[in-house]
Amino acid sequence: MIQEKKEDTNILAQKTVMPTKQSLSEVPEVVEDFLCNFLIKMGMTRTLNCFQNEWYELIQKGSLKTPDVRFVPDVYTQNMLLDSENKSLKKDLKRYKDAAEKAREDLLKAQKERDFHRMHHKRIVQEKNSLISDLKGRSQM
Repeated sequence: MIQEKKEDTNILAQKTVMPTKQSLSEVPEVVEDFLCNFLIKMGMTRTLNCFQNEWYELIQKGSLKTPDVRFVPDVYTQNMLLDSENKSLKKDLKRYKDAAEKAREDLLKAQKERDFHRMHHKRIVQEKNSLISDLKGRSQM
């Protein structure tokens, strides 16, 4: 029981959280965490459960020792961070494109309304001028 607690303590000590850009060079990610994060990201929950069962079984049997567990090189972690940043930027770009398209449609609608009212105003001014000229022509008679 004491040995299992020591192993659990060692396992928990090995676990790391997903590093941020600032701590990227300071805390490399454990292979187990990298694989778990990848499987979660891909939505492979059954594979994740199988992996975790097999992984902890190997650790309990003693087949997998702490020195065997290597860290994932920073390049992979950086790629994951860049990939998530890329996806977020693509979402932002789509949102901005949609907003720009809506603004363009609103502008076209406003320009059409402006042109309609401008033409209506010109027609009214022409009618007024023709009525004024008709009144002047009648008053001179």
